[in-house]
Amino acid sequence: MGKEDEANRFAEKHGLFRLHPAEHDSYDAIDYQTDIVALHGLGGHAFKTWTNSDGHLWLRDSLPSHVPRSRIMTYGYDSSFKFSSSRAKIVDFASELATRLDLERGHVAERHRPLIFICHSLGGVVFKELLITLSLQTERYQNLAKSVSGVIFLGCPHRGSRIASTAQLLSKIINAATLGRGVRTDLLKALERSSEQLQEISRKAVRLLAPLTIVSFYETRLTNKAYIVEPASAILELPNEHVMPLNADHRELARYSPSSPQRYLPVWKFIQRLVEDASPSLAQDNRLLLNALTSWELKLAKIRPAKARPGTCRWIFTSTVYNRWIRHKKPSMLLLTGTPGCGKSVTTRYIADHLTSVDHARASTSYVVISYFCSYVEAASDAEVMMLRSLLYQLVQHKPESGNIIWNHLATNPGQSTKLTLELGNLWGALIDVLSMHSTTHVCLVLDAVEELGNDIAKSVLKKLDRMTVWLGDKQPNSRLKLFISSRRSFSESNINCELLRMRAHDTNSDIKAYLDQVIEEFAQENVSFNSSTSQSMKRKISESILKSSNGTFLVAVLSWENFRQATRWSQKLVQKNLKSIMPLMSSMEGFYDKMLLKADEDALADAEIVFSILGTAARPLTEEELEEVAGMCLAGKNIRKSTNFSPFRNLVQVMESRFPGLITVQENRRVTLIHRSFKDYLDNNHKDHQSMKMEPRYLIRACLQYLQLRDLIRDARSGLTRYELLELYPLLDYASNYVFWHIESVHVRDPLWLLFANSAETYSLYTLQALQARGAAVDTLSPLQFALERLPAADMLSLISRFHDHGYDLNESWSRLTCGRPLQHCCANAKQPEKLRAASLLLDLGANPSLPEYPFKSNIVRAMQNEAWELYDRLLHHPMTEPNDRDHRNKGLLHHLTSIGSMTRISQLIDTLHDVDVNIQDEDGYTPLHTAIFSNNVDLVRELLRVPGIRLELTDHAGRTPLSTATYWGLKKMALVLIEHPAAFKVVDKDRSSPLIAAAIHGDETMCKRLLQACHYKNIASHQDVSGKRLIHHLAINEWGNMITDCLQRAYPLMSVDAIDHAGRSSLHYASLLGNIESCAALIDADASLKLQDRTGRTAAHVAADSGFKDALMLLLRTGRVDGNQRDHLGRNLVHWAATLDCLDVVHELSRQKDIRWAQRDNYGKQPVDIAYICQSKYVGQFLARKTPNPKQYDWESMYNSPFVDPPPEGDHFEPHVFGRSLSKKRDPDWNGAPDDPERLASLQISKKRRAQIPV
Repeated sequence: MGKEDEANRFAEKHGLFRLHPAEHDSYDAIDYQTDIVALHGLGGHAFKTWTNSDGHLWLRDSLPSHVPRSRIMTYGYDSSFKFSSSRAKIVDFASELATRLDLERGHVAERHRPLIFICHSLGGVVFKELLITLSLQTERYQNLAKSVSGVIFLGCPHRGSRIASTAQLLSKIINAATLGRGVRTDLLKALERSSEQLQEISRKAVRLLAPLTIVSFYETRLTNKAYIVEPASAILELPNEHVMPLNADHRELARYSPSSPQRYLPVWKFIQRLVEDASPSLAQDNRLLLNALTSWELKLAKIRPAKARPGTCRWIFTSTVYNRWIRHKKPSMLLLTGTPGCGKSVTTRYIADHLTSVDHARASTSYVVISYFCSYVEAASDAEVMMLRSLLYQLVQHKPESGNIIWNHLATNPGQSTKLTLELGNLWGALIDVLSMHSTTHVCLVLDAVEELGNDIAKSVLKKLDRMTVWLGDKQPNSRLKLFISSRRSFSESNINCELLRMRAHDTNSDIKAYLDQVIEEFAQENVSFNSSTSQSMKRKISESILKSSNGTFLVAVLSWENFRQATRWSQKLVQKNLKSIMPLMSSMEGFYDKMLLKADEDALADAEIVFSILGTAARPLTEEELEEVAGMCLAGKNIRKSTNFSPFRNLVQVMESRFPGLITVQENRRVTLIHRSFKDYLDNNHKDHQSMKMEPRYLIRACLQYLQLRDLIRDARSGLTRYELLELYPLLDYASNYVFWHIESVHVRDPLWLLFANSAETYSLYTLQALQARGAAVDTLSPLQFALERLPAADMLSLISRFHDHGYDLNESWSRLTCGRPLQHCCANAKQPEKLRAASLLLDLGANPSLPEYPFKSNIVRAMQNEAWELYDRLLHHPMTEPNDRDHRNKGLLHHLTSIGSMTRISQLIDTLHDVDVNIQDEDGYTPLHTAIFSNNVDLVRELLRVPGIRLELTDHAGRTPLSTATYWGLKKMALVLIEHPAAFKVVDKDRSSPLIAAAIHGDETMCKRLLQACHYKNIASHQDVSGKRLIHHLAINEWGNMITDCLQRAYPLMSVDAIDHAGRSSLHYASLLGNIESCAALIDADASLKLQDRTGRTAAHVAADSGFKDALMLLLRTGRVDGNQRDHLGRNLVHWAATLDCLDVVHELSRQKDIRWAQRDNYGKQPVDIAYICQSKYVGQFLARKTPNPKQYDWESMYNSPFVDPPPEGDHFEPHVFGRSLSKKRDPDWNGAPDDPERLASLQISKKRRAQIPV
């Protein structure tokens, strides 16, 4: 950058500027993993703050070499001068920064990029306000809020700066920093320790800073003989904070020079660490992501289709449709359709393999290929979710940089204990964002057999893919996304924009011939007798015959060849025989399957029906061992109690391959399936011609239910064997435990299998033994009856409840602690649903116990009440097994819940109907129903409870409050007046209990206090106190209730002490003096209150009155003659020191009447009263003290600035100068014109009272 450009750049100081890479350099969002933003401080500059005297801007010139894959930016805002045209506040800076960052991070690769901040001085306050802004506008700035990962604080004033509160010194520092220009007053105040703005920002930001990595640097060198930000102010004291000192002053914290590498070392090391922590190695992150996305189903989907034979499938490259699609310059979709078995899946896999294996060095365009091969065999899985997981899994493998985008879409709580949720919307969003990346412009997405997802899902997927291609074409001009999809159907009614390519017989005949020529030749080489029995012309004849019979259907050719080759010893006669047996041309696959099955004998068909039914109804492909277990159970009969009652059907796959060649297939992972979806459809629809050969789902369902109830399996699970050990002994356990619920849901409700399902519920069973439960299954809270209640339609559910009861099923499900009482509880909890309301009534009719479980979260009757199911409520209330005093998880009884909703009718009904209802039952907070009724503020409800015999008003909650104390504590006056009417409302209050008298006094309710005193007849009122130790007399003095003080002291004598102290050591007279309450002071003085009693700071009441600035109270105390003016506090100050803070001659004249007053007494800091007078600018008192002090310091009293009087603020406001860290509120005489006044007039000035609310109770 040239000098002129740099000068222009520095001239524009407000905004967000990129330093690395430079703005004139090329920038590709994919190349950077983190964003770093620098925020300057008070009087700072977007560039100059970070630039040393040699012109070295370290953020631009040094930092990039340490974090090369970080984009570095600096943000400038107007924090400098009083005369600036900008009057923005901190919240405005933060809002602008949020908006600029959101706009700057608009690229898909930037939205979730980790964000790190470097903050100098006030920049730290702006950063904290930014966090608050992001948390309040989560919808708008969701990505920004999630991305902030760490911050570097360089001398940031977290608690305000002492220097900023000293006007002269701060002015010198700022003038030096800004060449004498003025500083904005509102921003200086933000650095004051007492600034409400800074305290509010810091308080709100603490929670938001907790998940971040924080590094705080503080200055160790003085600026003009003082710290700008003291170390204590620069440290947050958070557990996630690293604290480091730097050998630099406040300005040097933000400026580094290559000539001082050691000073810069800890800064860039910590920045580097934050970058590394925010962006851990992609390999590690992506491993976690891949583990979450993968499953065995996805791996299976990759290997399912057979590979194309050499020389086959090449016809597609001559297709005009294909070539138009592959050469299109925009995102485009091709839909390959054809009849069942024509070879679509093989062709689809061939295209995926071809595009993957293209020589990238020679090809003009290379593609990243991701593929998914759908199948009916994953019937129990969420097909669309599985498809998206597979595609994203492959994208992460091909493009590791996409992992961060996918992670942020799927993470529920980024940056903390993150859990990935594989929800459909999040998966689609992740796929679209990844395909929007610059590095993924050339991706080919291959999707085979989309119709296997189900008709509705397939339509939805195609429409979403169609919209995605249109969107990418508009938003990403460089995108060349290719979608290759195969399907039996063309989905023409869905109006999808795609190229349509139909597979016809003439397209596949050459492939079928090539396939047949190869397999025949291979078989001849493997089988010597076949080779010797066939000539080349015979081989051609076999190939031509099968080709002719297939009519362009690849699957028919494959099955015909498999059927032809079934022999061990060949001869020319056998070849001729098999050649003649090649089935003639069929009009459909159904006819072909008919012919194949007609060739089998009846015994073989009976066994085949079992095997085909098992494979056709399975939720996923079965292993050979699982298939053998199920077949063995089916052949053994119904009475299977142990695993020894049946024998697995060994070598079943080999038997089936020999009897029905080609109709089943063993995949590369040794899982067994039917040969093709068309064969499954054939079995599903085969109800006419071959009644003996149809799909029967009950075989597999019965086997699963019986297997899970095997006595030896239950015994081994109880013995402590792990699930992995059980899986070794019982091969079908994994499948049965995972899919039994999926299977039973498809069974008709009148089928006896439901009763077999009911038998599975026992004390030791799938529902109670963890080793039998599938990973992630929720069977610990599930049972056969609950499954029916949650999954079945209303009519079926009610019918099954009755059938279960007649079968002997325990409707209370007492066989398990976890399920006990859950069926009725579930119905009551969902009683707003009519079917669940009917189910609850039916369960009660059949004998369900409404009081189970014993310790419910909420009782059944409470659930009915909350759902306003009052008919069910009445039935439960009058049920002989209902216990109204049963407690819920919070120890609340039914009466608690009724009082909380304020139902007078229901409460009266409960109390009048059930005489054993405990009206004094207490919940976990100690609240009785009466406490709860008080919170409702319903007078009639409280009166209703008070009329109940045996109601106890002395019971306290865990805070020690009786119902009356509760009402007065919360200021519920109507409730308190009702309770006072009850004779037992006001009991003797123990020391640890909260007093209603104290609570009423705290609220300043004089009427309530008088009523309570009359109710208790002034007995034991001396024992009433609050948590700070203040007695009743303290609160009477605070409220300026002088008459009540006199009344209480007279009636409670001698138990009530006028000199009682609280935990701070203060008496009631201390508080009356502190507030300037003359009436209270007079009453206490008349009661002979001690004027020499000292609090924990050593101050007497007179000290407190002088410190608070209340002249009348102080004069009243002094005129008693009982004040010791020489008595000193813990700072060594006597009353003369405190009088010196008030420019009031009346006070010092009154003190002069005392003998031996020490006018020259020095405090612990060596200050005499005359020194204090000068510091506080008490001119007339100072002159008086100067005459009383031997050899005083010579002060110029005449030229003294007349403080605390200033130009009058708006009426009603007060100027409060800071003196000794305290506030003096003095009201100015409205007639005073600013000139020195007569001493007698000054002495007569009244010092204003502080408001009652300023004193902590």
